Amino acid sequence: MQKEDVIISRVLLEGYKHLDRLYEAMGQSIECLVASGYNSGYRGTTGLVYEKIINYTYRRAGIYNLKAIVNQTLEQLTSRSREVLTLHFIEQKEFAEIKDILGVSLRTAFRYYDKALQTFAITLNNTGFTEARIESEYAEEPFYIRMKKKVLDTQKVNVERGVRCYGEAANSVEENCVEVSAKTIKLIVKGDNNQRQNVNSNIQRQRAI
Repeated sequence: MQKEDVIISRVLLEGYKHLDRLYEAMGQSIECLVASGYNSGYRGTTGLVYEKIINYTYRRAGIYNLKAIVNQTLEQLTSRSREVLTLHFIEQKEFAEIKDILGVSLRTAFRYYDKALQTFAITLNNTGFTEARIESEYAEEPFYIRMKKKVLDTQKVNVERGVRCYGEAANSVEENCVEVSAKTIKLIVKGDNNQRQNVNSNIQRQRAI
């Protein structure tokens, strides 16, 4: 499974909760445009209004299709995978809440989520909605562009946070090593042969690691 397929899956799932409201808003916009077109006495203005109506109608159909794509894909998942994705993306539950709802550990909740997202991406791809197809059909849709940017930005922040945490952990290990080294020197200075041997063997083990 390609990373791009998982990203597209996250984009669709992240945007799902907004689709109904967006669909209704576009319908209202079309009604307003129709009314303004009929009320306009200028042919040039009417032409521009009709172009907007066609554009909104096309976009609205695309939004409807996005929702159908997500619904159909979710229906093909196991109940566990569907529940995890629904809790996280649609109901916007934190993983601390999800683990309590499922009655599992936090680590298991994350594992369920990763597996569910991978399965969603595979199912999406197998039903013909590949990354290339989704991109070609929605590349110019403003809502899709915003959702994709949000997912990529979040992913970038998580990566940076992970690198920072790794660096902090590495610094902590280094500080502990310095502390151990200081204790080692004190033991050696005391001249205890048994302690010297133990220290040397510990140092060798640390180097091997």
